[in-house]
Order: sequence, then structure tokens, then C-alpha cells
Amino acid sequence: MDVIIEKVKEVIAKNGGQVLAAEKWGRKRLTYTIRKKNNGFYMFFEFKAPGDAIAKIERHYQLDEQVLRYLTVKLDKKALKAKAVKIAAAAALAAAEPQPVVAPPVVVPPVAAQ
Repeated sequence: MDVIIEKVKEVIAKNGGQVLAAEKWGRKRLTYTIRKKNNGFYMFFEFKAPGDAIAKIERHYQLDEQVLRYLTVKLDKKALKAKAVKIAAAAALAAAEPQPVVAPPVVVPPVAAQ
């Protein structure tokens, strides 16, 4: 699996793109059988690339027999702005000092001798 992931990253970079994030979502059951397969390994790539590179990257997906399905989504300016706001809020939250958590004591009943 790691070989395929590295190959996809290489194709994106070779076509003028930059991989921003790569997440392994893991093995999941497919909704319907694809090429006699019931399970698939899901992967999420977030990348920046020129418009003409998308066709080349998707062509690579089509030629790779181990890629069952793919979906490429272009984010518009509004979605990119919302994403930037979300990242800034998460960074601000992480920078804030963590508040101490007070947990109630755990009470365990005594074990009766037999």
C-alpha cells in the first residue's frame, strides 16, 4: 500500500503539484462490489496543482490496476477561505493553555471473601 501512496505523491509532484496532506482512512467495506472486490483501502490526498496536471494525475489513476475508484474535487475560493478560518481557529485553540481536568474519584466495591 505504501508503494502506491508514494507513486501517487510522485506523479503529483512530477506534474507540478504539491501534496499538502495525505491521510490513510484505512480498509473499509465497499457499498457494492467493484471488480469482484468487497473491501478497499481508502486514502485522502489534498494537493495543489495546475489545472492541466489534473488530467495527467487522473490518467495515472486509470492506468493503475490497484486503484478501483477516485474522485478529484476542486475547491472554490469560498471553500478555501472557510478552510483557512477553520485551520486558524484550531491553531488558536491549540495555543491556548489547557485547562486542568478534575475527575471524580472512582469507587470500587470491596470483593467478598469466599
